[in-house]
Amino acid sequence: MIIRGVMMKAFFKPAALIFAGCAIGFAVAWQVAPRAGPVPYRQIEADAGLDRIVDRVEFRDEPLEEAIAKLAEQTHTNITITRRELEGESVDVKMPIRLTLHGVPLRSVIDEIIRQANAFRPPIAVVGYEASDGIIRITACNQLWRQPVTRMYDVSDLVLRRPPMVTTSTSGASGVLFGNAAPSPQIVGDIDDLMRLIMNLVEPDVWRDDGGPQGAIYGFGTTLVITQTPPNHDRIATLLNGLRHPKEQ
Repeated sequence: MIIRGVMMKAFFKPAALIFAGCAIGFAVAWQVAPRAGPVPYRQIEADAGLDRIVDRVEFRDEPLEEAIAKLAEQTHTNITITRRELEGESVDVKMPIRLTLHGVPLRSVIDEIIRQANAFRPPIAVVGYEASDGIIRITACNQLWRQPVTRMYDVSDLVLRRPPMVTTSTSGASGVLFGNAAPSPQIVGDIDDLMRLIMNLVEPDVWRDDGGPQGAIYGFGTTLVITQTPPNHDRIATLLNGLRHPKEQ
């Protein structure tokens, strides 16, 4: 029995050392290379080709459906149009598109096409697009709202009060901007002013407060709670980042 016990100890000791070494190595690797977070929607859009520069595009009253097909062929990009969903919202996929652009990103071309398509159904936008799995889909806005996301934004650095400098805004938003000659960040008056600025500059037609489908924004102290689609969250983050790091004039 004594000999058997000695042999078992001799076996388990190296095994225990190996296990401990693996555990330490795993812990070090976890700290050095933490789990990757979700891919930003802007990167998903870039992967689908929305940042690709289009040398020239010209549509002379091309039907919407044909314009999208020609754009996909010209740019070698996967662009689809969900005809059934659009017709379900009374969108005519044969509405004429007239457009001439030079040297702009593909996203700018699609934004202009969608702007023209929505001009037939004011005041609420019904046509939008999304990017996923390398494909750009032109579809009805109600399809884009299937999985809205709610996020919280700490804006304490953007709503601190300082002596006023500017009392008007080119965006048309109500509010007062504060700061010195070289503000960093660019301070917006209060939480309500910042909320209005976001609703004016990021998809104005989708916010519930303005008669839109589902977009919601609430202010609690210096925190914003926003429910929006992933692409609009990216646009909000870009806007807030621009306020935090204004370009020098």
